[in-house]
Amino acid sequence: MRHQSKWLIFTSIIIVFSLILSACNTGSGPKGTSSSNSNSKLSDKQELKMVSTGDISTLSTFHATDGVSLRALEEVQSGLMRLDVNGKVIPDMAADMPKVSNDQTVYTFKIRPDAKWSNGDPVTADDFVYAWRTMVEKDTASEYAFILGSAAIKNAQAIMDPKSPLFNKVDQLGVKAIDQKTLQVTLVRPTPFFLSLLSFPAFFPVDKKVVDKFGDAYGTEIDKMVYNGPFILTEWNHGVGWSFKKNPDYWDKKNIHLTKVTYKVIKDETTATKLYDTNKIDYTTISQDLIGLYDNKPDLHKGVLGKGSIFLRLNEKTSALKNENIRDAIYNAIDRKQLTDLLLKDGSAPAYYFVAKENMYGPDGKDFRAKYPEINKGKG
Repeated sequence: MRHQSKWLIFTSIIIVFSLILSACNTGSGPKGTSSSNSNSKLSDKQELKMVSTGDISTLSTFHATDGVSLRALEEVQSGLMRLDVNGKVIPDMAADMPKVSNDQTVYTFKIRPDAKWSNGDPVTADDFVYAWRTMVEKDTASEYAFILGSAAIKNAQAIMDPKSPLFNKVDQLGVKAIDQKTLQVTLVRPTPFFLSLLSFPAFFPVDKKVVDKFGDAYGTEIDKMVYNGPFILTEWNHGVGWSFKKNPDYWDKKNIHLTKVTYKVIKDETTATKLYDTNKIDYTTISQDLIGLYDNKPDLHKGVLGKGSIFLRLNEKTSALKNENIRDAIYNAIDRKQLTDLLLKDGSAPAYYFVAKENMYGPDGKDFRAKYPEINKGKG
């Protein structure tokens, strides 16, 4: 998140209200999978019609940064791990959870023997090595290259540092193919969130043969890339919309019940709501001023769709703000409850911390906020 302000203090959880038709069940597997409840009845037609506020900008994992593109990549591509609906890390291209060294710095993954790309190529350990090395290569200029350093992958930071002797020596990155289906990753320190990061598109594998074929055009059209995820992109009308179909070669295809997903690019919320009312789409979000129109309807679902942090940043170069007591006073002077309840009135909740509730979980599986409910003792 890019912050314009020099001030810092409060955070809030943004609650987005949504309308959704329950045409298909989703559960604890990858996106689009069903729940384990055998009594759940699926609709005969497993197609989903959606709207998006923007178009896919690129399907290259090297350059995708916007939410629309990243979400699309999560549907058509797969990394070593995936997060289930409860945020739990589960194997995806990995055949099982990795073998981890005693010091928690070396991870060894076995890739599924049947994992393959939509062009028939097998998904190999070299696909991950190539993708990760390309991410940190200076000529790639990947906006998300930094995340490999955040993951504490050995030498990632140095390879991206022009002042380092290892600058751009991508072969020194802590990732290597032991054999075609065995990948070893070395970290510089134990990183508890490492496995969850592997579900992010920047860590997805890439078929080098396809990139070599299309060059800069890779990821710009449906026929200029390949797929290894739950779905395959079948249509992409730039600026208008796109469609996915179920990937018949995905390893967990038996649990992918959706056969087709169609997106329309609709930037105006009122237009999207009208499409929903006329059964042209199955899902849309609505703002606070439209909630009253649907209050008594069963297809209105209220809940936390996205968690965002809104905060002020303190400029401690200012002499007064170097004083911890003054910073503490500013922190406690903001009435977050009045701010969210009376000013915002959009479902936001007051918070006294940066990490939102139900966002991060500790090794014990419990919500991080349950152990650390507040930062300061004062009440805002």
